[in-house]
Amino acid sequence: MQGIDFNAVDRTGAGEPIITSRMAGILICYGLYYSKKKILRIRVFFGLLGFLIVVLTGTRTLFLSFTVLILISSFIDFRYLKFRLLGRRTKKRLLLYITLSLLIILSFKFNIFSFSEELLGRFYNSFTLLNNHTSDNSTMERLDQWYSSLEILFSHPFFGIGLGGFGFYYYGYDLRLYPHNIFLEVIAEGGLIAFILLLYFLFTIWKSFKTNIKKYRIPEYLVKFIFSLLFIGVLTSFSSLEFPNQFVLFNAISLVLAINGFQYKTLIFNSSIIKR
Repeated sequence: MQGIDFNAVDRTGAGEPIITSRMAGILICYGLYYSKKKILRIRVFFGLLGFLIVVLTGTRTLFLSFTVLILISSFIDFRYLKFRLLGRRTKKRLLLYITLSLLIILSFKFNIFSFSEELLGRFYNSFTLLNNHTSDNSTMERLDQWYSSLEILFSHPFFGIGLGGFGFYYYGYDLRLYPHNIFLEVIAEGGLIAFILLLYFLFTIWKSFKTNIKKYRIPEYLVKFIFSLLFIGVLTSFSSLEFPNQFVLFNAISLVLAINGFQYKTLIFNSSIIKR
């Protein structure tokens, strides 16, 4: 059985494997958390399709982000977005997730799907960082770019070096380049002032989302789906893509704002009917 034709230069994803994997991430969020029983088969199909695309694109950030999301979501009561103690249902979910994770790890370890060495190597090389040894150039390059972003922070702390200036700082000439971390990108190019504004914006979105869950009784399956998009959007933004391409995060924010507006208009409409 031949391995999948995959190499680190020409990766699956029509020239943009990371962006393709983010689209697949939305499918996985839909499959895992848009928990309507009537569409279970559709969810399973799109969830498995998304997982396959993530594997074929070799994007480790999304793979690890979902591992963290699944573990954390086991401890969240989505009716109120609060952490809960280990109950019977939580223990069952944790056992199921751990079992599935072990099966996935074993499938990679023994290569039962006959993936190519290039594909498996992308996942393995990330963990060799623990031994201060890796052949993964992309990982080392991103670490160096993060270090350069912190250098910019100390040399231009308040206003940064200007939008689009990171490539010029890093290479010495004008080139589209970014540190694969939107928070470091904002710090480097906009300084601490832009960084604080970004954090305030994200905090406001989260606070309004959490408040309106109770206020408007948003369905739990929708809360789970939006939460998963927000979580994956923020977590993946720490290690890949630049600010304009963080569409998973921006889509989640748009959903929160859309729900806020829709529920507010519904409340006003219902109030006007009651007055009549």
